[in-house]
Amino acid sequence: MIFSVLCRCDVKAAIESIPEADPDKYRDASAMLYLMCNSLPVIHISYSDIISSQLYQRRSTGARSVTFCSHEFRDIRSVRFTPDGTVLVSICQRISKNNRFIEHFVTLEGRLDSGSLTDFVYLMSVYLKGTFGLTLDETLLSQSAFKDLSSRSVPLWGYVTRDTWAFRLNMRFVSVGFPDRFFGPHGFRSGFLLTTIVMTRSSGGDVERALDLSSVVALWSRRSTVQLGYLRKGHDQLIVGTRILLEIL
Repeated sequence: MIFSVLCRCDVKAAIESIPEADPDKYRDASAMLYLMCNSLPVIHISYSDIISSQLYQRRSTGARSVTFCSHEFRDIRSVRFTPDGTVLVSICQRISKNNRFIEHFVTLEGRLDSGSLTDFVYLMSVYLKGTFGLTLDETLLSQSAFKDLSSRSVPLWGYVTRDTWAFRLNMRFVSVGFPDRFFGPHGFRSGFLLTTIVMTRSSGGDVERALDLSSVVALWSRRSTVQLGYLRKGHDQLIVGTRILLEIL
């Protein structure tokens, strides 16, 4: 599998290419957005503010494949509405690398009425309603169908192994013109980090704080060799050699 970084435009293109008649459109689209596409720059927020207010949880996750594939319905822990109509969906990540048990909460935001293919909440609501008859609102956890799915440990997105998820991803990205096996599940994890850093830098934010933020969300040791390795590999793929030469000449 080639190590290639997924950018938000790649994810958006893949989602938009899925025909409306495809029964798995909203399942796969919400899964992809859960992993990366909502990441936004970290601007003028201190690390202590991030921790105390949990603002860091609201955008994206950069979750490992093993974490994503282990999700079950019971991992949805709350659905909350803000006064302006924004919906916050809190999901518990239970399994990490080497099948280690964790209890890490991430919260994603969006709107039920957005109609946007880049809105996690909207896509998730369509997926849950169309596939399971569930309504994504504050009553979700008390709905009988949700309780039944939770008690039977039903996978949230239906993918239980990295291979099945990788196969589906490959199919989605090949359909929009990328080479076979060009992107893999880890592309979301690296793309989450790189997108956060690039957007933070381009908007005048604090890159050091963004590194801290991403480590909290995606469960890296802060500024570890692993985290910086993801950043280095992704950054190399963004450099256009001829542009550098032209600027020098």
